[in-house]
Amino acid sequence: MKERSVQVNGRGIVSVQPDMAHLHLGVKTRDKEVASGQEQNRTVMLKVMERLKEFHIDDADIKTAAYHVGPVYSYRDNQELFEGYEVEHSIRLTLYDMEALPLVLDALFQEGLNLSGGIDFQVRDREKYYRQALTAALVDAREKAELICASEGLTLAKPLHIYEGEGAPSFFRESAPAVYAMARDAGFGASPITAGSMDIEASVTVVYGQKE
Repeated sequence: MKERSVQVNGRGIVSVQPDMAHLHLGVKTRDKEVASGQEQNRTVMLKVMERLKEFHIDDADIKTAAYHVGPVYSYRDNQELFEGYEVEHSIRLTLYDMEALPLVLDALFQEGLNLSGGIDFQVRDREKYYRQALTAALVDAREKAELICASEGLTLAKPLHIYEGEGAPSFFRESAPAVYAMARDAGFGASPITAGSMDIEASVTVVYGQKE
């Protein structure tokens, strides 16, 4: 006789406060001469690096993401016109002090930073919170299975199969230049940036046995 079974899905969510942020920032300069454009870019980036020291950010948390030099052209009356050379130097900054985030951004933009790929808020000990979400998902699955069995007058037996499916964490992403511009226009000193909260999810599919 084939053993009776019931298959259910369980989902667990843990909401946490982000405790780290990845900032993708950079400096873009343009000049008719390559060397001049590079020197302008270097000057601004050195000022940016000096300001970062004021916030006691480790060198390991400041990484060059990209460095690009290339010609820029415009098109008028079906003609290609040389405008100069653009130099872009971008860095990836990891910050662990969430309260200092708006102050860091303001300081860097004041020094000439003019590029941003946004801010990714994350949590350092993600595995700990994922395990909490996984536990909640298993509880959710069992409660559903018990409800189904009770409605059929059956008794829930041990799980026959358990399949884990991890959910992607959700997080807020801010556009730093836009936030900074709004804060500046409104007369604020530091950009009003908040990390909010992020959800860490886990899901499971469980097949339970059923008994009469």
